[in-house]
Amino acid sequence: MMTFHFFVAAQSTTDIISTMRMGPFKLNTTKADIEKAIGQKLQSRSKEYFDTADVNYGGVKYTLVFNQEYSEDPKKVAPWKLYGVSSITTTLKTKSMIGIGSTKAEILLAYDKFDITIYNDYDYKTKGNAKDKIQFIKLSDFDADTQITFTTENRIVKKIEVTVYEGD
Repeated sequence: MMTFHFFVAAQSTTDIISTMRMGPFKLNTTKADIEKAIGQKLQSRSKEYFDTADVNYGGVKYTLVFNQEYSEDPKKVAPWKLYGVSSITTTLKTKSMIGIGSTKAEILLAYDKFDITIYNDYDYKTKGNAKDKIQFIKLSDFDADTQITFTTENRIVKKIEVTVYEGD
């Protein structure tokens, strides 16, 4: 038990999922800084209101979503900053040991004192699913204006997303 405690305590902040980051990807970091940190150029899938890029880093597939900041100076190009990061393959976990493969019950037990919102998939009729087969469990951090969303299928976490919070 002591060994496990020291392992968890020794983990760096880049080895976990929090309301501010997923592994090496911290929200509100510029796209240029992320490219420099991971040593690779990001290829955009779209570049309208949001710029989305898929990246394989450390053997894990991430989807990064960037949003361009507003600039009052038309001569100055506003930077693209990380708005959200998600993964369906990460082995990373939160400090409460919640990750891909965790259950809905484990999330509720680990975060029973946090602001949690649970939504059923609104498109369940079109997909032919039971109303509660796919659920989104959001853990909000109102101090940081960020959130973690755990997407569950049959009560098992299949995807984790960390984003800037813009209200519901």
